[in-house]
Amino acid sequence: MDAICTTSFFGRKKFDALPQALDDVDDFDGAVDIVVLPPAPDVLTDEEDFDDNDLTNTAIPKDVPGSVELHFIAEEGDANIEAESDWSDSDDEPLAAKRPRKAAKIVTKNWKKCEPVYTNLVGSLAGGAKQRENNVTQALEGLNPLEIFEKLVDDKVIAHIVYQSNLYAQQSNRHTFSVNSEDMRTFIGILLFSGYHKLPRERLYWSSDEDMGVPFVSECMARNTYLQIKRNIHLADNSKLDKQDKLFKIRPFMNLINSKFQQWGIFHATLSIDEAMVRYFGRHSLKQFIKGKPVRFGFKEWMLCSATGFCYALDVYCGKNYEGQGASGLGLGSNVVLSMLDVINHPEDHCIYFDNFFTSMQLLAILKDKEFRCSGTIRDNRLLQCPLERSKSLQKKERGFYDYRFETKHEILIVKWKDNKHGE
Repeated sequence: MDAICTTSFFGRKKFDALPQALDDVDDFDGAVDIVVLPPAPDVLTDEEDFDDNDLTNTAIPKDVPGSVELHFIAEEGDANIEAESDWSDSDDEPLAAKRPRKAAKIVTKNWKKCEPVYTNLVGSLAGGAKQRENNVTQALEGLNPLEIFEKLVDDKVIAHIVYQSNLYAQQSNRHTFSVNSEDMRTFIGILLFSGYHKLPRERLYWSSDEDMGVPFVSECMARNTYLQIKRNIHLADNSKLDKQDKLFKIRPFMNLINSKFQQWGIFHATLSIDEAMVRYFGRHSLKQFIKGKPVRFGFKEWMLCSATGFCYALDVYCGKNYEGQGASGLGLGSNVVLSMLDVINHPEDHCIYFDNFFTSMQLLAILKDKEFRCSGTIRDNRLLQCPLERSKSLQKKERGFYDYRFETKHEILIVKWKDNKHGE
């Protein structure tokens, strides 16, 4: 058994309100995670705590439902921890067993200050991708927006939702309910329409008041039909759920929609991997809080997108122990990148961009071996002792000053420069 480091420990502190937790985060110097605690086992998590019919922004809460915890790793003797008498003594508790992680590939540090020389670059960056883009343009030429939308949300997608919704109604002993493909398309259309034509309450779309009702909606579908579909809509068979998968209720649909995104191949040369937030204020163990973001509460998604915003692959964040198809043992960020890029059949046709959450020297070396071109920002503690200008001395330089090194074994170029925003 590996020895446990005694100079650091894991701690946590529970709060009943989010503002109290945020105050402690601001006073704490170390890395801290804010975790929304799941509800008690006897709570029906499928039921929302707010009126789903109320569509006004005033219904959006300013706090999370339930309690939150701060999770942190601190060094022994940390002043911030000793000053707080109510931090939990979690270091006295037995640690949860973890599966051993595969050893990370160590990159040889052959740094030189020289012009970068890249070998084994196969073909033109935009060659194959440009040809696929031309094929897509020809296939979609002359189609209106609805017809293009139906290339993604096609008959197979609609049939999946219809089948699972009817099955769920039968499993719930609601045998009088039945929905067909035409009604499901109308239902989805109303959802999309209500996204930009907003009313205070959902039922007002069927109001008989001249200044409130929307004939476009009421003439397409009766209110009770809409509400019945909304009550029974489902995306997976509850009798065949994988309890090890936290996304079991949407996994079949998500796999299906990803395949639709990729039906024409990857036809953009420049791609980006990043996170996105899906706004959500109900109770769910996967709900995240990200401070300083436009959407602070909701589900965090990993996305592979083109420079134009077209999505090729998406997955929902289910915890730090992410094990996608490309899991490498290098940590969450690298695993996400490798899993997202697993859908690309011609890596030499693409250049990948990501931020400092994902970038590491080990990841760059792996992507180079796979013939990907890539670029990203990187944190100082991931540079493997690259002999660049120190940040403190860089701040004294003039704007535009830069330093660089080239790692000759894996052909990785690191550039550090001074700008206005952060000083480097």
